Amino acid sequence: MVLIRNGSYEPSYLSLSTSIESLTNLRTLCLRGWKLVDTSFIVRRIRLEVLELKSCVFNELPDDIGNLNKLKLLDLSESAILENYEATGELSQIEELYVTGAFYSGRWIHPSPSFVDNVTTTNLQRYALKFAAGPFLYTDAFPQDFIMRALYLKSINISSLSAPMKNLLQRSEYVHFNHLNGGCQNIIPNIVGAVGGMNDLIVLRLTSCLETQSVLDTTSDQVDIELPALVKLYMEMKNLKEVCFGPPLLVFFEKLQELCIWLCPQLHSIFPRECKLPNLKILRIERDIKNWQSTHCRAAALLSMSTARSLVQLEVLSIGYCVELKHISTPEEDGDGTNTGEEIIPASLNSHLVLPNLKRLSVFSCHKLEFILPISCLEQLQEIEIEQASQLKHVFGQYDQRDHSSHQDNIQVAFPMLMVLMLKSLENLHSLCPEKYHPRCPSLKEIYVHNCQKLTMLCIVIGMEMRQLHGSKGMASRESQENWISKLEKLHLED
Repeated sequence: MVLIRNGSYEPSYLSLSTSIESLTNLRTLCLRGWKLVDTSFIVRRIRLEVLELKSCVFNELPDDIGNLNKLKLLDLSESAILENYEATGELSQIEELYVTGAFYSGRWIHPSPSFVDNVTTTNLQRYALKFAAGPFLYTDAFPQDFIMRALYLKSINISSLSAPMKNLLQRSEYVHFNHLNGGCQNIIPNIVGAVGGMNDLIVLRLTSCLETQSVLDTTSDQVDIELPALVKLYMEMKNLKEVCFGPPLLVFFEKLQELCIWLCPQLHSIFPRECKLPNLKILRIERDIKNWQSTHCRAAALLSMSTARSLVQLEVLSIGYCVELKHISTPEEDGDGTNTGEEIIPASLNSHLVLPNLKRLSVFSCHKLEFILPISCLEQLQEIEIEQASQLKHVFGQYDQRDHSSHQDNIQVAFPMLMVLMLKSLENLHSLCPEKYHPRCPSLKEIYVHNCQKLTMLCIVIGMEMRQLHGSKGMASRESQENWISKLEKLHLED
């Protein structure tokens, strides 16, 4: 094995010495961070099994690279091939292939999908192939050693895929489709059906697929098409209207652990009413870094109460820029999460446990929300961050109107794990909970309150005793300054 690494940031020119030329029995050759004047020396290493040209720059691969019939691994990750980015010769024995392109000299240089036409794709056991400009995020979804087969395709017609590309898609674990076209009104059955099935797919990322209006269409005759291994789904599509069109297939979402939605301004229905999400851990409907002022969802409610009850594993709930959102959940008999324009009646608090494992709650720029979640079953909650919700009166409210008539006062509500509370720009916020409820937060370490001018009293039960913090023109009273909170480390009160 020979490894030659260039330690500088910029690739440097490499001329091989005669001593390297003489290594005729070489089986592994790794060159990293070099500009190669001539690559013909590669094919003279006929015993090569591993060839790594990572972060390199060169004009083209040797014409007769296919003569390396022992070659099992070819790694061109982050390399720029300037003149001819096509594999020539049949790479028949290749088992691992990594080709991702690079940003070089002010532009992205990457191969076209025809790069794999001469590769015997059925032999490939591991691959990461990016046929488009931009970053490849498959390592963000899972550790690199978990995803074995990843593919990024942009601006292709799904109806005219080559046989090698179909084979790769059928076996891929991570797929990113960007600007897909050619009959892509939905993911299932249109896209998955055109590929011929994607049974190994774990992570699906969809961006700017303008034809796509739904993820799943159950009205189609091809309802037997599934994504049985899907765990993570990321979507950024301007014309997406609903996740599921037609009666829901209950099994479709059963394994889903993470759903992230960015910039879907037409989306009015997230989950069908009967949908079950027993493994979902992360739900994000939030701002895009490049389009942070845009509308991201038009749903009036995210979940039916029956769906909310199924979220027994949910740990992170983050919602932002949902301009029509009035309630997180609705009762079974009154809504399915669609924006019908009618007032949605909140669900009953007497329902089964809701979000028992929620740890992080984040809400921003949802101006029609009056409260976020019911006062119940949030024993694992560790962080609360609420920002810019102009109608919000309480972070946690009451669903059951009969509870309003109760004569019981000073009801303690336990938040035993809550450590961080951040409240920002909430013009109508009166308190964390309705007046007769007193949240008990023995683990609270940080409080940040900014521009909450109607929040005249923050009443919190700390440990076994109750202390009160009275706000008056930005100043705390003398009583609140004495022995207030034993575990509090940071306190920020502004406006």
